[in-house]
Amino acid sequence: MLCSYGMGNALILNVECCICHKVHGEHGWVHRDRVAISGRVSHGYCPSCYRKALVDLEKDFSLFRLRPELLTEA
Repeated sequence: MLCSYGMGNALILNVECCICHKVHGEHGWVHRDRVAISGRVSHGYCPSCYRKALVDLEKDFSLFRLRPELLTEA
C-alpha cells in the first residue's frame, strides 16, 4: 500500500494483521513469509480476523447488557 507523505514523496506502508500476521499484498492477504516486506508496517485486521473480532465483541457487549455491573470499577 502506498501512502502520500509530505511533498510528493511516497511512503510504502505494509499492513499486517495483528492476529494472524498475514500481510496485505498485491494478491490479497498472504502469510508474511511469502512476501518480501520493505518499508514501514502498520497493523490492522485481515477480513477473516476482523469478522471473528466483531463476533467476539458482540458477545462481550451482550454480556454487559445482561450484567451492567461488570462495567463498573471495583
